[in-house]
Amino acid sequence: MHEHHGEIPQPTVSQAWYQLGVLVIDGSASMTAPYAEDREVGLAGGAVRSKAEATDDATRKFVERMRSGRNAPNFGLAVVYFNQNVTHERPPTKMLDLDPAASYNPTTYGTGGTAIHTGLDAAARIIERFRQEGAALEVPLSQVVVVMSDGEENSDLDMVRAAAERIKALPETKLCSSLFATRGQGAPGEPLLQEIATGMQFYQRIYDTEALRKFFEASVTTVGRELARPVE
Repeated sequence: MHEHHGEIPQPTVSQAWYQLGVLVIDGSASMTAPYAEDREVGLAGGAVRSKAEATDDATRKFVERMRSGRNAPNFGLAVVYFNQNVTHERPPTKMLDLDPAASYNPTTYGTGGTAIHTGLDAAARIIERFRQEGAALEVPLSQVVVVMSDGEENSDLDMVRAAAERIKALPETKLCSSLFATRGQGAPGEPLLQEIATGMQFYQRIYDTEALRKFFEASVTTVGRELARPVE
């Protein structure tokens, strides 16, 4: 893919399959903390951003790149924000219909604890509706849930595992996970996020905006790459 600014070029392929990406994003209070080390910020001469602001930036860049790809008609996106509860859901929308300037800050709708299972349960419901309504499209359907958290589940570990199994049991669905870690502070929550992913190749620990953008892109396009080649 290549970055484009301004008008999105006319896609060169028609819809041959349809893959929905569901971003499940942590909006807990810890996401308002700075993600960069002070020395990194000082060397770059920039201001400290929160993890939530970095997530907003990464998601917008991810959407821009997806919209500019030749296979954009084959992708859609839904978003779930959670803390101790689901705070907001964006329904499935075709990639080309997304507003490239929209905000994706997960703390916009409030902050709180970290109950990952609430976001995963919401994602499962979105996919179940998507598959029911998408049957009329008469093209292969697939789904990827991408959950990102910056810490440990502090509600119920068994409910997280159950919600993850519900997602992975859905047809043509993969579950990807990532930990938005802070250098020098360990990786609390990582074992659980690794455990719930479809496989270790679908988990990644990330530290910065660009790594998060790449993770979103690689995750959301993974099944599409298997269904139709080439993907550019």
